[in-house]
Amino acid sequence: MAQLNDASIQKFLSLEQLLGRRLLRPFYLHSQYNLSPLQINVLLLLGKDASPSMSDIAAHLDISKPNVTPIVDRLIRDGYVQRTANTDDRRIINIQATTEGKKLIRQIRSDMRKSFETRFEAFPAEKVETFLSSVDECLSFLKEMDA
Repeated sequence: MAQLNDASIQKFLSLEQLLGRRLLRPFYLHSQYNLSPLQINVLLLLGKDASPSMSDIAAHLDISKPNVTPIVDRLIRDGYVQRTANTDDRRIINIQATTEGKKLIRQIRSDMRKSFETRFEAFPAEKVETFLSSVDECLSFLKEMDA
């Protein structure tokens, strides 16, 4: 087993801060959607999963189910999502993007891609590809932790 030391722990903390500060925060700060980062993440999740349950959303965002409710309520109020009954278990409420929500999801993905491309354009393509491969490797490693 690899030995972790204080420097390793500091690298993890720095990585978290830098990913947020260098990639995500600039997008969230300059987005014109008037949505919180959590609301944007819920919409992006709906772009991947047609109708997750409130529990699925909570697990994906790593927050409690009661904290998901006001996030989803705001998206419902704005006409981007709707609650639907689960056909297998009526105790479960699923969330689906409305037509307007699907348009917004496509726009957010496009704007996010442009934002990231702008951040990456100062680097050679090979360096960006190496970075993206490293991200894939990190995601794979972290998913194995949950298995």
